[in-house]
Amino acid sequence: MSEANENKANGEEKKLKIPDVLPVLALRDIVMFPYMVLPIFAGRSKSKQAVDRALSSDRLLLLLTQKEPGEEDPQPQDLHTTGTVAMIVRMLKLPDGRMRVLLQGITRGKVEGFETGDESIISARISPVEDREPARDTLRNRALLKNCREKFEQTLRLGKAMPSESLVLVQNVAEYGKVSDLIA
Repeated sequence: MSEANENKANGEEKKLKIPDVLPVLALRDIVMFPYMVLPIFAGRSKSKQAVDRALSSDRLLLLLTQKEPGEEDPQPQDLHTTGTVAMIVRMLKLPDGRMRVLLQGITRGKVEGFETGDESIISARISPVEDREPARDTLRNRALLKNCREKFEQTLRLGKAMPSESLVLVQNVAEYGKVSDLIA
């Protein structure tokens, strides 16, 4: 099994074991990023079975965006090969047969190959993609980070109402990769 950082609590780093093979949940028209929390509705048979498979093991899925959003039954070749490993935070079965699933992005995942055998879902062998922090914390890097934060704050004032916690979170995160994922 591979390891990826889940979060830091009380200054102590906790590790989450990422299995080598995960069920795939195909997303039609959205890209999920690490650290993002996203509610989705799963209605397709493969999607619901992937959620069920994840719930029966470690609650982890690989979220891959479809190349063509209109494809009703995406096959492995119809999916991008880099996505986000996400944890199911909550799941609710709806009366119409769909599932409402709350997901939290954990880390990026790169597909090394798709598993065959079980036609009811798509499974993928993955390797986590770790952020590479700059070798040195330079004045230029700090200035770029500050500029990103300022532009994000300006963008929040222009568009849709977003929770004020978004800005506070971006302002208080020190890792460059994490800031870019949160802003995205």
